Amino acid sequence: MEKLVDAIKKVFSNEKMRVQTIESMEEIFEEMKEFSYIMKGAENDIFLHGKGSEEQIYNNDGNSVVQQHRKWLIVMADFPKVFVAQLRDMIYPKSYVVCFSKKNDNSAMWGNYADCHKGVCLIYDTGDEAKLKVGGRHIPLDVRAISYGGESIECNFFQTLGRLTMVHIREWLLGVDGVSSCYEAFSDVEEWRKRYWKIYDAKTYRKTKNWEHEKEFRVAVSNTFGEFDVPQKQNMSFDWNLLKGVIFGIRTSEYDKKQILDKLIKHKDELSDFTFYQAEYSAEEQKIKIRKKKFWRLINYKGKVDGTEKV
Repeated sequence: MEKLVDAIKKVFSNEKMRVQTIESMEEIFEEMKEFSYIMKGAENDIFLHGKGSEEQIYNNDGNSVVQQHRKWLIVMADFPKVFVAQLRDMIYPKSYVVCFSKKNDNSAMWGNYADCHKGVCLIYDTGDEAKLKVGGRHIPLDVRAISYGGESIECNFFQTLGRLTMVHIREWLLGVDGVSSCYEAFSDVEEWRKRYWKIYDAKTYRKTKNWEHEKEFRVAVSNTFGEFDVPQKQNMSFDWNLLKGVIFGIRTSEYDKKQILDKLIKHKDELSDFTFYQAEYSAEEQKIKIRKKKFWRLINYKGKVDGTEKV
């Protein structure tokens, strides 16, 4: 017993070993707790998968037994994660983003984002005069490059309450012993604002190095004032004159090409200097090559769209 006590003392006398031990114990405790809740559900197949006759049993609130069990599992096992996720919304507003890329010949991206090469790649002009239509109004098209890697960003929750007024922040940080020391972070409001939005930009325009091959650019719109809470107002669109070309995927069907062409013809007066391209696989170079479709020009089209003669 004395040897065990001496071993424990040795572990906790070394700061590094103490921290590692505590972290390991916390991890084991969380895994044991999670496993026990999952096993309780596994005792009854209906608990997690909604199978069996109990699916039809409802309580007075109109919730099925399955729904009750799932809600119970969320509260008992997932609540800490759900709670922390909600705290993020109290610090920063939600963002809605449009993503672009400098790359148009990456096979992995075509496979992931373009329905296994059956989709298309749209080419946009994102110059200084370009604007994005969102929520019924036009805003400047502020395109920023994504940075990859970098140090993790940490922030103190109580010093980053950017969605509250200064009056509310003071109320939150006021206790029986006076105002918390965290309130000192708000003493210089302008400096605090700069730091607050710097962290927001880092959060919005940064990804891990695993994504570096995408060469991504983003346009982000923050829901600071709740104006995009309604899903219909979250739709983003561009003026047609910003669309400069389309690249058909290797597996884009002729039917889809026709549908796209018909749509473009309806707006051909708004589309200046528009170019069609075709993605093809080069066996010799073992990569995707983008070929310009020289004859495919909107001004070459003659036919009918919606019963109207087009020339």
